[in-house]
Amino acid sequence: MIPSILAALVASILAVYCNSIAEAVHFALLITFVCALGLGFWQYKKGWITALLLMAGIVSGYFIVPLLHLAVHNQATFSFLSFISPFPCLFGGLMGSYFRKIGTIAS
Repeated sequence: MIPSILAALVASILAVYCNSIAEAVHFALLITFVCALGLGFWQYKKGWITALLLMAGIVSGYFIVPLLHLAVHNQATFSFLSFISPFPCLFGGLMGSYFRKIGTIAS
């Protein structure tokens, strides 16, 4: 469980960084989705737990970034991305675990 928590923490930091420098929402949501997909594929039996950890990390990053006085490129985009991120997190995590389960059944 510890490796999945650390991987979700690293993915959350990457997603929050992409959210803070994003000019448009598409690339940041793609990064969030790919991180969740990778976590779900890696921990396919606990894909929903890693998706929830990633989602909690991104939402908590929304509150941590202003406390650390880090620069945000566009505050409105950062806020939107932080609060819309549960959807690609959950979908990516569940799809990653589904892809892994399908791969183990087929082989």
